Amino acid sequence: MCECEILINCSDLLEVTYLKNRRGLKLLDIITTALMLLEKHGRVSIAKKLGCTERQARNIIEFLKKEKEYFTILQRVLSRIERKVIYAIEVDCNPVAYYNLANDLILAIMQNIVALRDYIIIHSGDPEKIEIIGIVKNGELEIPGVPPDLAAKYAGLSRFLEDLNGVVVCWRKYNENLDDAVFILSLIDLCSSSRV
Repeated sequence: MCECEILINCSDLLEVTYLKNRRGLKLLDIITTALMLLEKHGRVSIAKKLGCTERQARNIIEFLKKEKEYFTILQRVLSRIERKVIYAIEVDCNPVAYYNLANDLILAIMQNIVALRDYIIIHSGDPEKIEIIGIVKNGELEIPGVPPDLAAKYAGLSRFLEDLNGVVVCWRKYNENLDDAVFILSLIDLCSSSRV
């Protein structure tokens, strides 16, 4: 990671919430759509990922095109949160590292890890969605609240994390873009509640 990169903090994340209740659109769908648009997905692909009709997907896309200032803010924030999918045979889950997060945000996550887990469960609608959440400091994985004997199972993930600083979410069934949006929305809720 380049030292010149601008790290994401809570004030950046909270910027994306100001239009969340417009036109009956869900913020999760808006974030998922924006992530997919950044990756150049089309309306059909977005509709399939969201589990909605193409018309509903088009409504979200048109909303984002109409609200250009908001979409610009959303793209700026989302493009700065980096993601690394980890393929590790020693664990039964799908680990994903999220980084380029500011130290104060990482600290807030560490101090409120149970709340973050709860937000992920709420937004995904699945109480079994994640296995663990860990904090990465200089490439070393810490798993707050997990006994050392259980945490040892995940120790090998550190070899994939190099010099990263951020968060690892071990998803039981990882659904790219949608679960990334669940994580980002959960961070927004954490920021709203913890006043970081």
